[in-house]
Amino acid sequence: MSRQSEDNNTIKHDSFTVKKKREEKIIFHYDRNERLSMPAAPRRDSMKRGIFKGNRSLLILLLDIIVILILMFIFFRFLNRPSYKKTEQGFQFELEAFPYADNILVSLYVKKTGKAGKSLDKTFKVEFYTSTSSENRETLNGSFPLEPEKETILRSKLSWSGRDETVTASITIGSKVVVLKKNVKKK
Repeated sequence: MSRQSEDNNTIKHDSFTVKKKREEKIIFHYDRNERLSMPAAPRRDSMKRGIFKGNRSLLILLLDIIVILILMFIFFRFLNRPSYKKTEQGFQFELEAFPYADNILVSLYVKKTGKAGKSLDKTFKVEFYTSTSSENRETLNGSFPLEPEKETILRSKLSWSGRDETVTASITIGSKVVVLKKNVKKK
């Protein structure tokens, strides 16, 4: 508690005295023993509990990691569609290709998803070919599965040069063309 003396030049507080001379600087008188006899102020560190309350940079780092993981999930789940799998006109097409000796074994799986159009042709044409050779082509005709969750599988064999190649399946459904690609790597 502070008190002002009658001459208006001295202010007394519990732990210090301020003396003011006319038109001069204020001079502080400090008594260390009085200050030490007073109870200590609570420390800020002792009031903070938990991992993140005491370390803001750790909290910011954790939030950055969470944001990056969410963005990666969105990218891989919704934006990065595989080139070997597509859904078109109610049918799911999936291309698989594997090297075997001097050949590439190619399989095309066609599955009805339940949303297939009724005015759709019952057949489709598939042309398999590799990226390096224009003569290395195989053309097949297939029929769509009529029941949901049933599959039609078309298999073919293409010659392989032994290098990394891309196998392409060009599927013609009426006037629409669906293209699937799968990489075949040398082991």
